[in-house]
Amino acid sequence: MFAQSVGGGGGNGGGAVSVAVGAFGAASVSVGGSAGNGGNGGSVTLSGSGSASVQTGGDDSVGVMLQSVGGGGGNGGYAVSVAASGGPVSGSLAVGVGGDGSAGGTGGPVTVGQFNSSGVATAAGFAGTVVTTGNRSTGMLFQSVGGGGGNG
Repeated sequence: MFAQSVGGGGGNGGGAVSVAVGAFGAASVSVGGSAGNGGNGGSVTLSGSGSASVQTGGDDSVGVMLQSVGGGGGNGGYAVSVAASGGPVSGSLAVGVGGDGSAGGTGGPVTVGQFNSSGVATAAGFAGTVVTTGNRSTGMLFQSVGGGGGNG
């Protein structure tokens, strides 16, 4: 059994290109756009009544897995700046600044069972058996994972 919620990835910042040419001097500046944040993972809940039997036979398998994963942050935009001058006394300046990377989203709550507003369990989330016979296999895995941040 597998249930998950995954937040969307953040958007990438826009790129910027700037070029300047002059006889006696030239200056060029470009700044890349900032990225958008990753979306948060939603809540994942296992609740039910009755009894169930879960069995797996392969290596590295998981009997019951619930997870919430935050989306990765977006990458900052690129920047390219070029300046050229060609007179007998001339100078040029080129500055390019890439955009900021953004934060990854958070993983959401992962719960097994039902709880009232005071946090007291009112119903079991799983009743029955879980059997895994493969090597390195896991019976139950519940996790909440935050997304990685973007590159600047």
